Amino acid sequence: MRGRDSLQEPIVPKITKKDLTDSEWTWLKNLNQGGAATAMLTVAMADRLKELGLAEQKLGGTGISQEGKRVVTEFVVAARRARGLR
Repeated sequence: MRGRDSLQEPIVPKITKKDLTDSEWTWLKNLNQGGAATAMLTVAMADRLKELGLAEQKLGGTGISQEGKRVVTEFVVAARRARGLR
């Protein structure tokens, strides 16, 4: 049996849309869209999304992380399935 390596990142529960405030969700969607949709992102909200692992610092500023993309994608897929779409 293999033990956890002490250098591995800690296990954190996956975040879903239900874990986010309306404002956090709106800004996460804006980051997912990119471009002008992110122009008014506040430092406080950027820091909060980074703290949650949903955003990261990129060359042009704050951008969506892989985890953030996963949260948005899972919500979109679930919504489509609920409507009977693929």
